[in-house]
Amino acid sequence: MVASTHAQRFVIAVILDAIDAAKEFFNEQNIPFNQAQYSALIEFIDPTRQPTVH
Repeated sequence: MVASTHAQRFVIAVILDAIDAAKEFFNEQNIPFNQAQYSALIEFIDPTRQPTVH
């Protein structure tokens, strides 16, 4: 997987999924969760990536 040309896209997809799951969990627990702050990690990994709506 590390040598795959798709590895970066896979990692980004996993991170985005984890952020979505965390947002849902923390909202259910009434705990503040700054989704935008965590989503900014994606820009750090790939500055050319455009945000998408999930």
